[in-house]
Amino acid sequence: MVVNYIFYVKKTYILAWVTFFSAGINIILNYFFIKANGAIGAAQATTITFFVQFIIVWILSAKVYKMPWNLFKYKVDDL
Repeated sequence: MVVNYIFYVKKTYILAWVTFFSAGINIILNYFFIKANGAIGAAQATTITFFVQFIIVWILSAKVYKMPWNLFKYKVDDL
């Protein structure tokens, strides 16, 4: 869902870098998780990689396009 902001500002080269970075993480995690857990380890490594990829894309999309919300703009006293 958050990738659409990157498409909107036409900075899709960012997604290429995130994809290559995620593939590297997946290869490394697969090596260790498959050794430890077999086929289930491959699924675990992929799940972790997809979660990391989502967080990175979320952060980068917030940087390239001003979001209508800011979770940290309110102080505890303001709530």
